[in-house]
Amino acid sequence: MGDTHEDALWMLRTDWDIAFCNGMIRTNSGSSGKGKGGITWTPVDYDDVDNLRAPSYQTDTRQTVTVKSVEIE
Repeated sequence: MGDTHEDALWMLRTDWDIAFCNGMIRTNSGSSGKGKGGITWTPVDYDDVDNLRAPSYQTDTRQTVTVKSVEIE
């Protein structure tokens, strides 16, 4: 994420959904790529989410998020 030529090559691929690099998160969707990946923010804890309404999604918005450390068992 940062090298224009390398970014262009990754945007053509469909074998990835989400990328993490130096504190940046990119999804393979919309203007970021040809894939159908994406992320969403919700104030509800992950384990408590049972459905999300599709009309509430916005594509290609830039957001600043804070990710907390999670211990995986």
